Amino acid sequence: MKKLYIPLIILYLLNLTVYADDNILKAKAGNIYPISDKNIQMISEKVEIKVRNGMAYVRSEFVLKNTGEKEKIIAGFPAYTTKNKNHQLHDFKVYIDGEKTSIALKKGENRKELYNDNWYALEMTFDKEQVKRVENTYWVDLAVDGIGGEKVEYILSGGVWDNPIGYGKVTIEFEDDLDPENVELVGYEDYKNYVSFKVIPEDKKMTWEFYNLKPDFDINLYHKNSMKNEKTYLLDIPIAPRDEELWEIQNLGKKAYDTYKKENYDDAWRYMDQIEKYKENEEDRIAKYAIRMIHLFDYYRAMILMKKGQYEDAAYYFKTNGIFEEKNLYQLAMLYKKSGYIDEYIEMLKGLEKGKRDGQVIKIWVKQEMSQLPSETKEKYEISQQLKKEKKTDKPIKVKEETKKEKFSYRGFILFNMGILILVFVVFWNIKRRS
Repeated sequence: MKKLYIPLIILYLLNLTVYADDNILKAKAGNIYPISDKNIQMISEKVEIKVRNGMAYVRSEFVLKNTGEKEKIIAGFPAYTTKNKNHQLHDFKVYIDGEKTSIALKKGENRKELYNDNWYALEMTFDKEQVKRVENTYWVDLAVDGIGGEKVEYILSGGVWDNPIGYGKVTIEFEDDLDPENVELVGYEDYKNYVSFKVIPEDKKMTWEFYNLKPDFDINLYHKNSMKNEKTYLLDIPIAPRDEELWEIQNLGKKAYDTYKKENYDDAWRYMDQIEKYKENEEDRIAKYAIRMIHLFDYYRAMILMKKGQYEDAAYYFKTNGIFEEKNLYQLAMLYKKSGYIDEYIEMLKGLEKGKRDGQVIKIWVKQEMSQLPSETKEKYEISQQLKKEKKTDKPIKVKEETKKEKFSYRGFILFNMGILILVFVVFWNIKRRS
């Protein structure tokens, strides 16, 4: 599984790593650890995450305001995004009001919830009522699981701020086409009534937007592009030329895909047709490989036909490609919409709305589509009765009150027990003295 834990660098750290003055700053031998500062308020945040070629490029911008008197703070940023120190931040840069700011790597307390014992740290001075814009950029590597999935987790920590975050927007953009069927939001039920989530497949983006929020949740999604994974397996894993027939099938597949990407659809179709003959091969492994390649290219045949306006034939190939895995449902819905097959389009939306889990982005996309239908269409197909609009609220999320657990101190433990031992000794000595 690709795992990408994107800490909300300033949001996650400034609110935890803000220090008011030398009396509050607890640091020994250069070590620092987070302490909140109630005077620093987050007015807004904007975060953009772009997933590209196995990496995630992150840009975060935060507007902060000092609601108290003039003070100096230390802001900290974790050097790693997970417990795995291989997932470190690369090319980390910080800008304050547009000017690049120097930053140092310091040793810090290894807090369980933050995973970090190394922090980037910088000093900031706020005048009374001063507002500052803080921006940071960096990139991280992604790790891949055995089935080509990736997990993107964006950690919100607004719940520890003294005041709600005024406005926030998080955008995740993918390099490849975004199919809502390929994404699931984990924990969506926890925040769906407070955050406006939108999926925009045509822009390859998903957005989370909120106002006046004190979140006690994280944004967590799982994304697996099964079509891309299958293409990588069949076309990108080298086959030795000595395995002549398998090599020929793969070479035809590569030519078909390359010409498809160049929008030379007639040549792409011709290469796909040439693969067909190998499915009758007497050698089982060759026939199976050819059938698997043909199955992959049924998807691209459908895409070609849809672009040519041959919608019925395109629908056939979308169905043959997705028949075993119940996929291409989004593509079929869009095909029916573009072709004007309204009955089929509405039927597809209703089926997806009933049959998918709430956290699956395809189901959220369906609700978006239904809400945008003309009122007469909703009435005709009884959409208004089926579509239950989820009410948003401007009230901040109440953070669950948790019993604070004091950190265990060996020094305190020893002193406490020494005190008890001394008390016992004094009592024993007095009893012995009186006897």
